Amino acid sequence: MDIGISVNNNFSDGHHPASNAYFFSNEIKLGNKVIIGPKIGGWVAAGIAAMALGVNLIYYTDFDNGSLVFRPEVGIGLQHFKIVYGYNAGLTNKKFSGINQNQVAAVYCFKIKKSRL
Repeated sequence: MDIGISVNNNFSDGHHPASNAYFFSNEIKLGNKVIIGPKIGGWVAAGIAAMALGVNLIYYTDFDNGSLVFRPEVGIGLQHFKIVYGYNAGLTNKKFSGINQNQVAAVYCFKIKKSRL
């Protein structure tokens, strides 16, 4: 489960739709031990194929141990939605257990406020 706040931009480059977002969120995994993962990241998606690329920096902790993780992502997405595959590459405490190396995520960004810049 993941909940957070993001800034999304949707636009067109000629006939090709494009989107980008940057965000702060928190992953929560319930189990024998609760694991939380404050996360910052961003993603872009563009073209007719809606190819999405993203990066995340996450600090997972079970409140006894923790691990800083870098997660690149690839998939499809456009506007407020993406489906991606991500790989958790541990940067610290590589023996931290309770999280998967491979992640598949479906994300929808609900519109709360629209601003004009």
